[in-house]
Amino acid sequence: MEPYDYLELKSRNSVLELTLSLSEVFDYLGLGALNSYEIKLVERVNNDNMPIRIMGVDEEIVQGRLIASLELHTEKNVLFSKTTTHTRNNIYKVLTVIDDTKNIIIDVSANNILITNEQMYATRDEITEYYRNDLLRDNPSEDRNKQITKVKSKRKKEPIQDKRFRLFETFCKKVAKKKNLPDDKHKTVYDSYQPPMTRKDFYDVIAEIDKGSFRAGCEDFFRDKRIEFKISTAARNRK
Repeated sequence: MEPYDYLELKSRNSVLELTLSLSEVFDYLGLGALNSYEIKLVERVNNDNMPIRIMGVDEEIVQGRLIASLELHTEKNVLFSKTTTHTRNNIYKVLTVIDDTKNIIIDVSANNILITNEQMYATRDEITEYYRNDLLRDNPSEDRNKQITKVKSKRKKEPIQDKRFRLFETFCKKVAKKKNLPDDKHKTVYDSYQPPMTRKDFYDVIAEIDKGSFRAGCEDFFRDKRIEFKISTAARNRK
């Protein structure tokens, strides 16, 4: 780490409390104001292992533990609407957490654990180490020790949404070939399933190609503007 980076990090660390709220985490990492950029949270936790812990919940299985993955359950709605329920903060569903003692990931997606940013926190040591690693990736230097060089050469993980979209493209090609469709466009593939499938049912079919990558819910997946079809209004749940 360059000298100015070390001094900056040391100075920033000295003013931190032992635990940080999510707003303080965003401010410390320079991610912008939480109320404006909270949507970054899912990608930072799921793809970049940002160390965020859970507090203030009744479920003992997740209380105080690091979040390994989560998904946006309900996006906040602060404007008055006759049709949409007022939601002050984004609501997230916790999918997996980390058991610190055994260093294993626990799947809690079936527990339906919903939390807001007010039930998340970070410890000073964990978040400063995360920030330090960010500096190493952003400021490459040949004057580092072996441990830092290892961080420098670490391959960045593919964002989960990009991976799911890539797998979806592969899925469309396979279906088009198997069903002898005129092309492998998203709409052509979706329309080939009759009667029309709901969003969740079609997502479950796609997930068969790689269940691990599609373990998260379908809302974020279908929000991707690269997906070029709309769910039919005639679609009904399949049993």
